[in-house]
Amino acid sequence: MGINTDAGLVPENPLAVIERNGRLIRDVIRKGPGVRIVVLPETVAGYWWTGTAAQFRNSVPHGQLWLIGASVWETDGRRWDALVPISDDGFSSHLPLLRAAFPVPVSMWHPWQSKGYSAAWWERSKTVAGKTVFANICYDQLLPWVWLEALIQKTDIILAVSNVWWAKGTSIQRIEQETSEAWGRLMATPLVLLSTDEISPPPPPLSPDGRRAVN
Repeated sequence: MGINTDAGLVPENPLAVIERNGRLIRDVIRKGPGVRIVVLPETVAGYWWTGTAAQFRNSVPHGQLWLIGASVWETDGRRWDALVPISDDGFSSHLPLLRAAFPVPVSMWHPWQSKGYSAAWWERSKTVAGKTVFANICYDQLLPWVWLEALIQKTDIILAVSNVWWAKGTSIQRIEQETSEAWGRLMATPLVLLSTDEISPPPPPLSPDGRRAVN
C-alpha cells in the first residue's frame, strides 16, 4: 500500500525533527491499519540517521514492513536517494533497499563536487514479501532507460515515488505521473504511484557527522 503523506519541511533542530517524524508516523499508522507493506514518498523522512531509524523501528506496528523514502549516507561519504526498509522486528539496513538510478542533475547529482547524491545507474529489483520490486524514484520516471531496467528484470511491482520540490510551479509532477502510468500499462506491471501531498525542498544538507555540509 502506498501512502501519500507530507510532514512538512525537515527542520534543523534535532528535537523538532523527532516531533516532525512523530507526526509522520501517526499519520501513516492512521492511514494504513492492517496493511502488510507500506510505501512512503521520496525523502519524506529526511536524513536516515541512527536516531531516525530507531524512532521508526519502535513505532512500526507489529507485522508491518515500511519502505521509507530517505536520504542515506554511506560510510564512504556517498549519499543515496532511496527507499529504506524497516519493521518492528528490526529488519532494516544502513544501506538502502532501493536506490534512485539517476537523481536530479545539478540540484542533487553533481559529480564535479565532493558533496551530493550518487547515481546508482543500474539498480537491481529486490524481493519483498515474495515479489520482485523495482523503485522508480522521482526524476528517474522521466528516463526511458530506467523503465527498461525494470522491464529487463521482469519486475512484479514498480514503486513510482516522488517529492517534486525541484519542479514547483511546473507541470513536472503531472508529467511524471502520466509517464509512469503509461509505462505501467505498456509493461503490464502493477504500479504503486505516490508523492508528498505538498511540494517541499530536500532535507538540509548535512554531513555524516551531523555538521552542515557545503555543496
